[in-house]
Amino acid sequence: MVKTLGLAFALLLAYTHIANVQGDAYHRPLSLFRDYSPAWIGYALFVVLLAIGLEIARTAYRVGAKFRAVVYLVATGLLGVVAATPSQGDLHTVCALVAMVALFAYYAVLLYRGEFLFWLLMHLAVPSLLMMASRVESYGIWQKGMILYFLVAAVVHHHRLAQWLPKRKRGRIEAKRVRVRIGRKKAD
Repeated sequence: MVKTLGLAFALLLAYTHIANVQGDAYHRPLSLFRDYSPAWIGYALFVVLLAIGLEIARTAYRVGAKFRAVVYLVATGLLGVVAATPSQGDLHTVCALVAMVALFAYYAVLLYRGEFLFWLLMHLAVPSLLMMASRVESYGIWQKGMILYFLVAAVVHHHRLAQWLPKRKRGRIEAKRVRVRIGRKKAD
């Protein structure tokens, strides 16, 4: 489900830039998409991100990774405040920056503890690489690049967490076993 939601977010974000109703979508930060017509796109982008955060927190809790679940719940809560507050407000700005810094530090710690040195170095370079790629033209370009980066990191992290989920008891394999057992009893 997280992969599908991630794809939905990416498609919505691409649509906002293709439609480019106001002519400044490339430079506009994510929260400003809800301040211009059609505002539903901006709200939909936030709803998808909130759903992703909640689903990853749910998966982390289900596999017993309670600290990871708390991290995603806090980040999702901060994102909820960002979505609910005016784009130019101080609370909006502080929560957005805290969420981004917290996620960046969290993924750095995960990579460090997992001894993924190459990926840790790449992770640490991402903000600078995005600044160079955007040619420091605007915060909006860099911010959306970071959000997409965090989205990819979250999808990968969810995939890794989901590997530890208990398998469903009802499936094709178990159904075949039941038929085999029933068949053996009739033969006896």
